[in-house]
Amino acid sequence: MSAPVALTTRRSIHPNDLLRPAFILFIIFLTCGIAFSVETTMEAVMGAMASFCAVLAVMPMLVKRKYCAFEPATVVLSVVLFSVTAKIWMIFAFDNTSSHIQKRLLLGNDTSVLFDGLVVMVIALGAFSLGYLIRTPNFRLKHLLMADSHSWHNGRLIAISLLLCLFGLVFFALFVQSIGFRIGDQLSAKRFVEEGTGSGNRMFDMSYYYYRLAAFVKFAFYLLFVDLLARRRSWISLQGMLMIGSGLLSAMIPLFLNNRAGFALLILDAIVILYFLRPKLVIPACVLGGLVIFAGFFVLLAARKGDDQTLTVEAIVEETLGGRDLMDITKTAHIVQAVPERLEYRYGETLWGWLAAPIPRSVWPGKPMWSERGTYLMHAVYGDMLGYGGVPPGLVAELYWNLGWYGVIIGMFVMGVAIHLLFKGFNAYRDRQTAVLIYAIILNRLVLFSFGNDLGTGIVKTTLDLLPLMVFIFIVAKRKGSPLYGGYGLEYRDEIPPIETSATTAAPNTPSAQAT
Repeated sequence: MSAPVALTTRRSIHPNDLLRPAFILFIIFLTCGIAFSVETTMEAVMGAMASFCAVLAVMPMLVKRKYCAFEPATVVLSVVLFSVTAKIWMIFAFDNTSSHIQKRLLLGNDTSVLFDGLVVMVIALGAFSLGYLIRTPNFRLKHLLMADSHSWHNGRLIAISLLLCLFGLVFFALFVQSIGFRIGDQLSAKRFVEEGTGSGNRMFDMSYYYYRLAAFVKFAFYLLFVDLLARRRSWISLQGMLMIGSGLLSAMIPLFLNNRAGFALLILDAIVILYFLRPKLVIPACVLGGLVIFAGFFVLLAARKGDDQTLTVEAIVEETLGGRDLMDITKTAHIVQAVPERLEYRYGETLWGWLAAPIPRSVWPGKPMWSERGTYLMHAVYGDMLGYGGVPPGLVAELYWNLGWYGVIIGMFVMGVAIHLLFKGFNAYRDRQTAVLIYAIILNRLVLFSFGNDLGTGIVKTTLDLLPLMVFIFIVAKRKGSPLYGGYGLEYRDEIPPIETSATTAAPNTPSAQAT
């Protein structure tokens, strides 16, 4: 009698055993680096606080028994590492030699001006991690993720992708013509930019709508990319060539506008999709994607500098870590110090003002502030009108600007609960390519733009991409009543489910099976 076959389980794809020691070593290295670069006791304290911000942001990864590499908390951690921890390190290392840091980031002050901002950031990230880790009921976002539309009609997919590519080419040509671009002009330059204007003024520029319509080509890339991965089709095919062409055009449009966020989002979305549909390819994809993003930023920086300026290491550092992007700790500190003397409390006005953004101020003169919030901050905090239409506050500074400490603590706690619920609602459908695609779009836009710009921008950016994508998915999806309906999504589980046996259905090697 042979022994029963042992059922082995596949190891979880989200282990923490390597993430924890790797992050601990990273924090030790980072703390030592800051310690060697500080000059005063205050800088040493602030360096420790900056490292503690990273520790608080990584708590969901360290505490949860299973952790997915592309949960929303991972994106938040990346934002904190880039715009808080690494930014403090860079400032301490170069503040005495860089005029850029002194004038643009510190506004002529010493580094102690950042202390209040770091205190607020520590409290905010603590509240966020607590909200993210709190136990919440399980629920499913079946309708939002269009989980039942996991079977696509190949003919309609090719047809809609061809139309989107043609659509993108036509409107991109109209956009180039409308801005009067010539071959001799700077290839990658900021468009829709006029000194003294808020970002809302581009809503009345026809070239902006040409650009938005041309960017629809990215939806063809997303649909084709997901379909090729889910069905494991060859890229050397009509669908594969169409996917590559739409991807190149989708990348060229933000590069032409010097839109670094749009270029990076395209690659980040692809990596998230690849992680869930073809996890074995995600590590080389991350390496390749990182190199492509770095190369793209280098091209944008070189184009912005022009032929008459030398591209130095200092210039590269200034354009990456030296900006006011994401949750930049310097702008957070300046905004915190400006409230309420120079910046009066808004009492939630900028948190919901995006709802009134489409209404012209001529129709509603007293409508809530939102479109002009960046320019308002530039005037009140920085005292000038430089900076391409203003400075977005970042979520932590926006909450403090609106409701003070109550806004920071309650708002960040609620944000932690909300985006963790988003992942839990998706997790039940991560084996369906439609759900993966929609989750990738929501994840990168809602988290990056909400934390980096403000809550309204995160919601608006997500909605502008999510609604048309859902329409295209509805078009290509097979209907339940069709005889062709049937999913081809990948079966993707953490563990192999146990084999159920009964008296009538027994395993071949069990005694009951041998007796029969």
